Amino acid sequence: MRSRFVASGLTLDDLVGRSGYSKTRLSELLRGKGYYPGWEIYSVVRALDMPVGPLLQLWKAAAIEAEKAPRLDLQPQPPGPARLP
Repeated sequence: MRSRFVASGLTLDDLVGRSGYSKTRLSELLRGKGYYPGWEIYSVVRALDMPVGPLLQLWKAAAIEAEKAPRLDLQPQPPGPARLP
């Protein structure tokens, strides 16, 4: 993701405007620090016009490696209020 950001020619301010996250949060994400929910990473991926398919495959492989139960709904969810069943 960091290499895509550098190659894009965008500034951190540009990415803040496209993704809606603070400079601090984006800087941490680009450095690989901290925990980030899938929907948060997804919004930055979309802001950088990165292909989503390979990212979903990586998430699925990581879930299998972590022995998480498979989910039918692997699409990242946008930020927002908690969803009720």
